[in-house]
Parts: sequence; structure tokens; C-alpha cells
Amino acid sequence: MFWKKLKLSETIGKYLGPSLIAQGGVAIGLASALAESDPELAMKIHSIILTTVIFFEVLGPSAIRWSLIKSKEARI
Repeated sequence: MFWKKLKLSETIGKYLGPSLIAQGGVAIGLASALAESDPELAMKIHSIILTTVIFFEVLGPSAIRWSLIKSKEARI
């Protein structure tokens, strides 16, 4: 598993993925870069990316909280 290579504990490595869900800035930047190169395709891709970013930005904080509690890195 990847957490062994990064020298992370198994608990932290296991719950690292859900804590990275709310990272929408990169996707929006890539969609904007695509708009410059192919405007017709960019409109379709842009709407899909923005919809998924909104979805994950709404669910992301809950996933981060769940990950931190399950990995015992945060206390309630």
C-alpha cells in the first residue's frame, strides 16, 4: 500500500483519500485552460467539472470530518 512507502501509519493512510475530496481548484483551473484551446468541447467539459466540484465541495467537509475522527487524529 502507498502509506508504507510514505512511512505513514496504516490508520492515517487508510483514511487519507476521503480527506482529499474537497480539492476543486485544480479541476476548475484545468477546465479554464481547456476553454482557451477548444471552446466547443470546453462548454461540455466545463459544466460537468463545475457540477462535480460543487457536489464534492458540499460533501467534502463531512468526508474530511469522518476521516479525521476514524483515524483518531481529531476528537469530538
